[in-house]
Amino acid sequence: MPLGTEIKRKNRTVKVRWGEFHVAAMMIASVMETDNPIWDDLRKEIKEKMGDGPITIGGRDAYSLVAYHIIAQTPLNDGEYILKEDHEFLDPMDGEVFKLKAGDKLLCWRN
Repeated sequence: MPLGTEIKRKNRTVKVRWGEFHVAAMMIASVMETDNPIWDDLRKEIKEKMGDGPITIGGRDAYSLVAYHIIAQTPLNDGEYILKEDHEFLDPMDGEVFKLKAGDKLLCWRN
């Protein structure tokens, strides 16, 4: 089953050049805000490595994160998640900086 994703900002769909990087960014943003202890190690590692800068998501990391069994462990499993904070991500493959804003509604579903 294909994965459907969308980001709504102020009730408008955010145009994104979709790829695994973008889905991984949605997942990480939701995980950074959750208090689920299964993500404690990942949150700690990201905070130590990235500090206040953008979170770098390499191709290998993006590929391994976007599996259905991993998505199911994130807040995106509920179908939607509204961000409480701003998040910034860097794709080292092409230099794209992808920003998610507080209030963005992250939607994720299987077709």
